[in-house]
Amino acid sequence: MTDAATESGIRWSRSSNGLTIHISARRNWFARIFCGFVLVFWTYAGIQYWIQFYQSFAEDRAANEMLFVSVWLVGWAAGWLYVAVICAWLWAGFQRITVNRRRLQISDGVFIVARNRSFDMAGISNLEINPGAEQKTPIIPVLVPILLGRDVGRLRFDHGYRTHTFGPALNLAEGQQVLDLLKKAVPEKFRLERA
Repeated sequence: MTDAATESGIRWSRSSNGLTIHISARRNWFARIFCGFVLVFWTYAGIQYWIQFYQSFAEDRAANEMLFVSVWLVGWAAGWLYVAVICAWLWAGFQRITVNRRRLQISDGVFIVARNRSFDMAGISNLEINPGAEQKTPIIPVLVPILLGRDVGRLRFDHGYRTHTFGPALNLAEGQQVLDLLKKAVPEKFRLERA
């Protein structure tokens, strides 16, 4: 097994299973700190409303007040979960790409939880830099593929009748480096030319 890494946090290794590329989520300190504060205050507000909800039962308050607090708590829980996933992605998010002569597998994960997508190499074509990646970047560059789905990423390829993207944490130079690594890993499938 051979290992290598870049200054930007991209690591790759070659083994009998093929090439594995590990891309860490962008480390944006402002977003990490801001998200931490939001999560703390969101949790505090939720606890206060839970207390009010239980007091409403004890005091037998009006049904419309109970309904409002119940609906608010459902929305609070959904928002808290969304912010918690973003925080987890900022601190421990990754994308792992494994390629060999038969399969390309892309895993988006946080800590030990990951969502895997697997593609047969025979059906993959047009592996290239995604020219539309710049237009889809939000104001704060916190791309969380678990939340945003499969429509963001610096690299793209066609499989069947669909275009798939990956590598949301990559800038243009890093995207080109990962593209070259993938093309060198399976040279019979991809031409070694600049995208």
